[in-house]
Amino acid sequence: MISYISLMKFLFQISCYLFLAYLFVSCGTIQVSQDYDEQTDFSQYTSYQYDFGKQSALSELEEGRFIKYTDSLLNARGFTKSDTPSVWISLVGNSIEEPSRTRMQVGVGGGSGGLGVSIGGSIPVGAPEENRAITIEFIDAKRDLVVWSATAEHRFKSTITPQGRDALMREIVLKLFKKYPPQS
Repeated sequence: MISYISLMKFLFQISCYLFLAYLFVSCGTIQVSQDYDEQTDFSQYTSYQYDFGKQSALSELEEGRFIKYTDSLLNARGFTKSDTPSVWISLVGNSIEEPSRTRMQVGVGGGSGGLGVSIGGSIPVGAPEENRAITIEFIDAKRDLVVWSATAEHRFKSTITPQGRDALMREIVLKLFKKYPPQS
């Protein structure tokens, strides 16, 4: 027969593992979606260059991290960086700041003789949360048409260290290019 203490230890361990799994899944997910021209033969693209002409919400440091990891990944896949590329790479970043969802509730009330009055409210606690969307587009250099695009959406914490930002950008680039070239 299982003792009460060993059962409680088991339940505590299970609840700790479930809590850690919840934190892991809820805090660090990067959602990626892609779109592409189904008529395009992606094997024709062997060279690339960047075109950051559009306004981006990313800093120069973040764009540098993006270039570093994209260059590494594309070189490993046989692409070459060229001044006369077969495809232009465009990067667009959007940022939406939301107020903190963590709130402290405050209330005051009183009453007597069957009559009561109360007033309450909530106060936001903590820094605002920032949601980001980073979109990469492949633009055919000859036709000047977008042939492939992918968007990564994630929650961004402004308190993240430079090493954390570097690791995050690496993960974003890997996830963006996971399904490139697309399989029809």
